[in-house]
Amino acid sequence: MSRLQLTFGALILVQAAHSIEEYVGRLWESFPPTRFVTGLVSSNPERDSSRSMCCCSRSAYGASFGRCGAAGRLPLPWGGSGRCSKLSTASAICCGRFAKGATLPVWPQRRFCLFWRFISRISCVARMRHHLRPNRSLNGTSRGGRGLSVRRREWGAQLKDRAQAVVFIVAALAISWGFEAFIIVNGGVRNFGLIWIVALMCIPGVLSIALRFILSSGFGDVGFRIGKGRYYIYAVAIPFLLVLLVGVASAALDIRRFAPVPLEQLAQLGPVLLSVLGLGLIGAFGEELGWRGFLLPKLVSGGVTNPYLVCGLVWASWHLPLIAFGGFYQTDNGLLMALIYGLGIIAMSFLFSELRMRSGSVWVAAIAHAAHNFFFQFAVPVLLLTVPGSRSELWDSVAGDTGLCVAVLYAVAYVVLRHLVQRARTFEVRDNVSQSFKL
Repeated sequence: MSRLQLTFGALILVQAAHSIEEYVGRLWESFPPTRFVTGLVSSNPERDSSRSMCCCSRSAYGASFGRCGAAGRLPLPWGGSGRCSKLSTASAICCGRFAKGATLPVWPQRRFCLFWRFISRISCVARMRHHLRPNRSLNGTSRGGRGLSVRRREWGAQLKDRAQAVVFIVAALAISWGFEAFIIVNGGVRNFGLIWIVALMCIPGVLSIALRFILSSGFGDVGFRIGKGRYYIYAVAIPFLLVLLVGVASAALDIRRFAPVPLEQLAQLGPVLLSVLGLGLIGAFGEELGWRGFLLPKLVSGGVTNPYLVCGLVWASWHLPLIAFGGFYQTDNGLLMALIYGLGIIAMSFLFSELRMRSGSVWVAAIAHAAHNFFFQFAVPVLLLTVPGSRSELWDSVAGDTGLCVAVLYAVAYVVLRHLVQRARTFEVRDNVSQSFKL
């Protein structure tokens, strides 16, 4: 019960006591204005005064404490919303003061009903205008109890989503870094096969499923829908075009030379290609199920600023130990390579996250991830640019799968993709508008 309701309730009690005093003193006989007003609405003030006094007291009580119901089996003019508003308070005060001027309504039931119906209609119109106005205070928050409760629920949901994102980040990094430490201690990635790397890639996805069951958050925001076909084209075409540009730049800078594998040897590599592509799809889906299927939706729904950047930073941190100390790249400065790798991962995260959010499908992000790994880590260096050049030491840091060229090109691709999608939506809106005018 609010302070306003308590204050107004006390006012009603004082008013009731004062009205009883006036009734006992028979004010309608000694005070001429009261006698005149009473004569307009009642022929027997003494008979109807007690009934009317109780009726108005119950009406004011309902306005003060937010009770639903009727005063003397009559509808409250300010409605039975269960909340005390300024409108209900003003209505009760006006009715109470008018009643007091007539010595607390001493009206017959029929005349009282007609008067109450008139007051109800006036209050109904005022209430409609009151609710049509924006009900916000100076600080931008709603003054109504319902708006406040909705905002509290929204804030609670955002806090819940943020908390789930934090739990996922901590758990994913702790488990994955422990697994990566095991690989580093035992000689690095060179001593482990592709199956171990795929198992590491599946940790975020498996963890996200476990958290959804533990936290009972459901699977509604994962993005298991198929989505539109054009986004799958983007997911494959963008990495393919970027790897062609990187290959051309690498050949022009003499980092690697164009020397494709002969067709006879390519036919022998067919089973290897299929196995690498299949395992790559599994690993990419395992990662994307965690990063873009759990973390990104929780960051977005939690109201986190720059969710693409946060997701990219977490993704880059997840790779950090293995890149810096696991011998993933043959370089003398593992920390510098980890920094360059992180820039490439963040740029890729922006593009993959945009594809995920635009399409509404985690499958699109998984296809884009798998296409990048296949083109940059296997197809180009193993099948096309097979001969090292005079600057081959720059391959990993400049033209590799996450080198500086890759970071710049993915950032440009992200900007272009956003422009193309927004332009396509503009054309769709124009077409819909033109069709509506034709109809």
